[in-house]
Amino acid sequence: MISEQEAREQNLPGGDSFLWSQLAYKDSLHRDSFVVNLLSEAYKAFMLSASISEYDLILKEQEIETNEIRVNFPSTTLPIHLTPFHLWRYDNINLENFLISTGFEISIRARLLSTDHLVQEVKNKDFKALYDKQKKQPIHKNEFFEVSGYYYDEKLGRNYLLGLHSKSINYSLLLKEDNYKNALNLPSEVIEVAEEYRNLRNQIHFPGDAVDSIILNKYQGDSLVRFIVEYINSEIVDFANTINKKNKFNNTPLERITYFD
Repeated sequence: MISEQEAREQNLPGGDSFLWSQLAYKDSLHRDSFVVNLLSEAYKAFMLSASISEYDLILKEQEIETNEIRVNFPSTTLPIHLTPFHLWRYDNINLENFLISTGFEISIRARLLSTDHLVQEVKNKDFKALYDKQKKQPIHKNEFFEVSGYYYDEKLGRNYLLGLHSKSINYSLLLKEDNYKNALNLPSEVIEVAEEYRNLRNQIHFPGDAVDSIILNKYQGDSLVRFIVEYINSEIVDFANTINKKNKFNNTPLERITYFD
């Protein structure tokens, strides 16, 4: 096993190549590129959710249905606060929860990476002290590089980080451990909603009894959609586009969701 520097000096095939996900820790430019990539994937996950991408259509259809009820059943007392999102989502609840949870998860990992903290697990076998520490708090890349670095893999024909797992840090750890929440520096409401969707998405594996959500039920009418849309616009769209502009990346800007503008 030889270091990246030795591989370069020997001009070995792939001596200047890296595992893509681990290249994110090489420098700020590669980090930012990877962060934007993660944010773009998070955006796609959210927009695959009809609750978000088709909300204006859902609202229009609900309005048409409500008007028809008024015409055909004039004596019917309609609710004062119609909740089209809550009515629609029950038919697609498991898939919707999975997609929205995925959007939160990927974007939260991007936020952690943007502050130069490891997103993948440190291997217990190689660096037990850091492995144990990572279960309680995020590990800055500089702390990791103090004990490890890039090494050349002859079979892969590229460099990799010794002691860094391909597996990502457990998502529940990011949302529950105070040190991780402090590093993420997100509003407590975002953490609360993201954690609730993380719990609800498990129904996708084995759909069964309907799962009620005290947390999400606090959001009446369209307030939950508004909350998620605001998160997407500020923490994904604006964040990604700012990074793109700063680095002059040739990426297509992400589009803001304008339902509530």
